[in-house]
Amino acid sequence: MTDAHLAAAGAPFERDDHKVNIPGIEQETRESAMELTLSRLAERLERSGRRLDGVLFSGDAQDRGRPGGHQILLDLILRHFGPLGVATAQIVAVPGNHDVPRASLPSSSARYQAFTEVWRKAGCVTPWLAVSTPLRATVGHTGW
Repeated sequence: MTDAHLAAAGAPFERDDHKVNIPGIEQETRESAMELTLSRLAERLERSGRRLDGVLFSGDAQDRGRPGGHQILLDLILRHFGPLGVATAQIVAVPGNHDVPRASLPSSSARYQAFTEVWRKAGCVTPWLAVSTPLRATVGHTGW
């Protein structure tokens, strides 16, 4: 999963391909579109008797750095995929460029604070982000 671009205030869902009118995709926000997408995926997986081993999130939960995207996405993942076997320990998350303040230094604690406050605090795996600052490689880390 990648590039959700969600925000607590709501992020507009702008479709740029209008060749086909797909019923049920008249969503006004990215948050409502993501809710619908994950709901339908979870229903399909459940109907086919499948479970998930985990979720890999590769960044950009937030829309242009606006707050709230991390928690919204984590809650959606757990609500829809929790019943399919996904717990926080089976979610691997790394930040994207929209998940960090632009003016922050790459190795500063402020750069990753909002990201780790949600994902790591919930118990998700956040590789490459050191527990303390400055940011350093976690070679040999055995927690994931």
